[in-house]
Amino acid sequence: MTLQQIKCFLSAAETGSISEAAKRLYMAQSSVSSAIRELEKYCGVQLLERNAKGVVLTGAGEELLSELLVIDKKMDFIKNKYSTRNKSETFSVAAQHHIFGLDGFLSIAQHVTAEEYKLCFLECSSSEILENVECGFADIGVLFFSEQLSKQVLQEIKNHNLQYHSLGKEKIHVHMHKDHPLAKKESVSVNDLKAFPCVTYDRILRAQPFSGEVIAECPRKIGTTDRAATYSMLSALNAVVTGTSYVPVAEQQRNILARPLEDSYTIQLVYVVRKDYALTDLAKLFIDTISPCT
Repeated sequence: MTLQQIKCFLSAAETGSISEAAKRLYMAQSSVSSAIRELEKYCGVQLLERNAKGVVLTGAGEELLSELLVIDKKMDFIKNKYSTRNKSETFSVAAQHHIFGLDGFLSIAQHVTAEEYKLCFLECSSSEILENVECGFADIGVLFFSEQLSKQVLQEIKNHNLQYHSLGKEKIHVHMHKDHPLAKKESVSVNDLKAFPCVTYDRILRAQPFSGEVIAECPRKIGTTDRAATYSMLSALNAVVTGTSYVPVAEQQRNILARPLEDSYTIQLVYVVRKDYALTDLAKLFIDTISPCT
């Protein structure tokens, strides 16, 4: 299977026509047809059915299409990243919500002096962090997990062909609005939390989130993928969310504070990178910036 065969198949599938695909790719129709036949031979199945109007996907073709679109997107990402490497700086981070990654990212963004740059900050769930780093959509991933789940998480990191580096350990903290009924307490217990909704960014119905058992013990759970929505929940519903002791500037501006969880699990803070990733100057600066936060 070659990239040219993939491009020919994707173009024909999108346009529904060999001739249109040939025009788009600036190739002869016979070359496009030959490339698709070679791909079908490689896969051992018929991918397109020819008719008077053009071509349509077979069942096998539809299945392969979804998989090749991922590869095509990744190749475009790599092309854009490295075609501009000599003219601009690029750096991307994937981090959990309510962790110190955003402030660290903002700090390094202020140090970029290149006339052109492409920076990206992705706030996502724990599993998505690993996927984004593995696929190259993020250079560095920042996350935390409970020590009780460390064996499971480290195996997951290994499964994604990544390596991790410790940023330190601490006790888990609970983030809440300043007007929350528990806000006046110097620390809170798991029993305190059971009376309030607990927000999680990891999907509730899958395996336990990496921050783990605290979420599992809360009977009232609200799933979300959006930090702004969480702020509204913390204020309007007296909800809480777990995180590190660090309160990002964005949270401080929303009157969010953090309280340590009594008798809580120790959490491990790490950053992950691909095994073949060579740290850039921006990546090194980012790591130096976030390390003191632990």
